[in-house]
Formats: sequence, C-alpha cells, structure tokens
Amino acid sequence: MDAEQFKRLVFHDWLPFVYNFWGLQVLHASAAVHSSSGQVVAFSGASGAGKSTFGYGLGLLPEWQQIADDSLAFVAQHKPVRLLPIPNEALLRPASAGYYGDFGARGEFLDWTNTPLRLKRIFLLEPSDDLAVPVRLLPVSRARAYVSLLQQAYTLTLDLHRGAVRLVDRSKDNRQQMEEYLSLASQVRVSRLQYPRKFVALDKAFSLIENDLLSGETE
Repeated sequence: MDAEQFKRLVFHDWLPFVYNFWGLQVLHASAAVHSSSGQVVAFSGASGAGKSTFGYGLGLLPEWQQIADDSLAFVAQHKPVRLLPIPNEALLRPASAGYYGDFGARGEFLDWTNTPLRLKRIFLLEPSDDLAVPVRLLPVSRARAYVSLLQQAYTLTLDLHRGAVRLVDRSKDNRQQMEEYLSLASQVRVSRLQYPRKFVALDKAFSLIENDLLSGETE
C-alpha cells in the first residue's frame, strides 16, 4: 500500500476506534472553534450530509478555526464536556474543494488549539434536494438528541474467543458509552440544521449559527 494511503487509513479509520478502546468517546462530526471565545460548534449527520463542507467553511470565517473533519473526541462524565485532540485531516469532496477554491485542502492535517475549549452547539445536518427548502434551525429534544448522537458514535466491541480477537456487532451493554452520550445531550444544545443542497445556502447557514451563539451567551 502507498505510505500516504496507509497513514490516512490509520488516522481516519483506525485511530477513532483506538480512542474508543481506551474508554474515550468519538463522535462522527466536524468542528470549528471561535478563537477569541473558545466556543466550539460541531456538525454531525449521516455520510454525505455535509459535515466536512460545513466544518471547513466555518473555519474560513474571521476568528474561526477548523479543528475536526470527521472525528471529535470527548469526555462528558463531568461538567463541562472535555474535548480531546485527535488527528484529523480536511477531506473535502471535489465539488466542495472546487467551491472553496482550495484544491489542496484534501489531506491537510488540522491544527489543534491551545485555547480552552467549550463545546457550545451540535448541529444535526439535514440536507434536502428540494432547492426551495429554507435554511433554518429547529430545536431538538434532549431525548431525540441523545438517540441521534449515539447513532453517530464510533463503537468498537471486541470478542475474545480462544485467544483470538474478533470484531462483533455494536454492544447493547456499553453502559459507559450510553452514559457519556446522555451527559453530552444534557449539557450541549443540539439543533437540526435544514438546508438545500446548494453552496449558496452556506452563508445563510453560517449567519444563523453565529446569531444562535450570540443569543446563547448568557446560558
């Protein structure tokens, strides 16, 4: 295998499960931090929902820095939620790289920040092929947020059998993971972000996100 391909396989596909094996939680999400305040915004959702596009785009705005593309490591047992550095690289799809005018974005490892971080918002991305759909934020109950976030969790379960280690289906008894995601959903506001699949909707979405953060400064 090509050395660069192997490195990408290790960091992108294996490392999140290593963190999980250590007892840490990793969410399928991109994220960006507001440099002056340390507030972190994360984007989660199904594959192809736009996580990388939103994380990268928000990171280009003044005072913002992208810190995660696909994996966001955290510990939520105690308040506040603690974010942990995990190697991420910007992996934009060709259309998104072309839109941002930066074809070298693919494969660029993201820098972490020394700013104290606070995970402030998680947005569940809901793209629509109906281009008439407005860009809007919709509230999510804590119960629904918990289920939605747990569905986006990296989960590694090992089955030891006669000296061999085998990967098996997601464990139904992973109490620690369930408790951590329940704590995450109770501490961080989760919203649905609906938008049409067109790049011109990004500016409106980023404006809504920044306004949402400003409105929650007294939380």
